[in-house]
Amino acid sequence: MFLKAPVPGRVKTRLMPRLEAEQAAALYRAMAEDLLERLDRLKTVDLLLWVTPAIKLESMRRWLGMHRRLESQRGSDLGSRLTASFRTAFREGYERVVIVGSDVPQVTSKNVRTALSLLRKHDVVIGPSPDGGYYLIGLCKPRPELFTAMPWSTSRVLPETLRRFSRLGLTVGRLPRLADLDVPSDARRLWRALLEQRIRPSTMPRVSSALRSIFGARQARASKPRKRRARPGSRIV
Repeated sequence: MFLKAPVPGRVKTRLMPRLEAEQAAALYRAMAEDLLERLDRLKTVDLLLWVTPAIKLESMRRWLGMHRRLESQRGSDLGSRLTASFRTAFREGYERVVIVGSDVPQVTSKNVRTALSLLRKHDVVIGPSPDGGYYLIGLCKPRPELFTAMPWSTSRVLPETLRRFSRLGLTVGRLPRLADLDVPSDARRLWRALLEQRIRPSTMPRVSSALRSIFGARQARASKPRKRRARPGSRIV
């Protein structure tokens, strides 16, 4: 699992300024904690947390739990960090490795277990996002060519990745398409789905609480009646 330190003004910056820096950081923290709770249900899976920046490693260890294995992400961009993380895991003897992001609230332990199962019969597995990226990728051996010279943070990431799969002749297992939470409209869309019970709040309790503190408070302010101002010589009854 890839994680960033939940530092206000440094994480989920695309949510600002519609959300305050502290709200954006709290929402990211909630997403990470909810996902960790779900991944802890995978009793036969070893969980390694790759965190950034390295200077926050100890504070993140205190946040995430001293019993967990944390390592600093290594590399100058996302591609080199993914390459280094996969290489480390395979060097340690693992035969199937999945990396998942921490900002897709609907990722479940079942998604990760399915990904690992798909790697028994496919070369790679991918979890696509509607924005043209992916929230999960899994491999059976290092594939640095999948991550070099990639147009990260654009809608071209997924199409280019799929082209590389095809060019290399790799068989591909696919997971359901799930949306990450990057911009204010993503947050509002998720809040609406939770309110309408299209997504059960119990599946993401911390995220639900964080969104309630943001949008619930705004709704309360918007619905508060305004006091009428009396004109000179008149009175309000």
